[in-house]
Amino acid sequence: MSQTLNDKIPGLFVSHGTFFEALHLNPTTQFFQSFPDQFLINNKPEGVVVISAHWETEVVKVTGSSRLKPLKEGFEVEFYRPKYEPAGSPVLAERVVTLLRGAGLKVAIDTERGLDHGAIIPLRWMFGKTEIPIVQLSLQQKLDPRYHYELGQILAQLQHENVLLLGSGGSVHNTAQIQRFGGYDLPPDEWARQFDEILSQIIVSKAGTERQNKLFELYNTPLFKQAHPRSEHFIPLIVLAGSAGNEPGYKVHESFQWKNLSMSAFLFTD
Repeated sequence: MSQTLNDKIPGLFVSHGTFFEALHLNPTTQFFQSFPDQFLINNKPEGVVVISAHWETEVVKVTGSSRLKPLKEGFEVEFYRPKYEPAGSPVLAERVVTLLRGAGLKVAIDTERGLDHGAIIPLRWMFGKTEIPIVQLSLQQKLDPRYHYELGQILAQLQHENVLLLGSGGSVHNTAQIQRFGGYDLPPDEWARQFDEILSQIIVSKAGTERQNKLFELYNTPLFKQAHPRSEHFIPLIVLAGSAGNEPGYKVHESFQWKNLSMSAFLFTD
């Protein structure tokens, strides 16, 4: 990898939203499309490690095939047009395994796994016209925030090796309360707007241990339980927060789709 230990490529958390909206240009897909030129102009990544809300395993796993096909998740075939089958990277997968095992974590390579929609939605718009190799990392199925924060701390080394860490989940994700096919025009529910505002304030004003503690404290609030009845869409943000240093993050995109799915994205530059 080309960067020195004094350089660190940014880390990014995105809310991927629904695949129905991902088919079209809209505020979020336009952000995805513009991200490389806007934020990576001086740091073209040589690889991407994506952590999606839609892969959970007992032992953390990493994709190890040389070509990643979309998983069959029951969505209509139009979602996968234009075709997106990016290059994988067995070499990067082995590097991830070395880092995690070196820190005492159990990890395995999965040579059969493809990409789920949580990974495909942002990656197709960001890097669909390039051959940047992709590796996907699973969540540990207990969804323990401390485990995943420490996971992010370990993965941060990859950012010094010109690898982009991309967390893909949702800053507000309660599918029982969405208004399906509501687009971007509906005003967000107050509870969703309030949670997103609290979360954003933590990310942009706190850093290091203080940010970690504030994120963990959110778990005990009624708003968190409404915003995340199950925390799998929040955990990728925890991983990215763990990978960040002692500087506040940046909110680089905000919008709502389907009434209360927050599409917020956060950039961590240190």
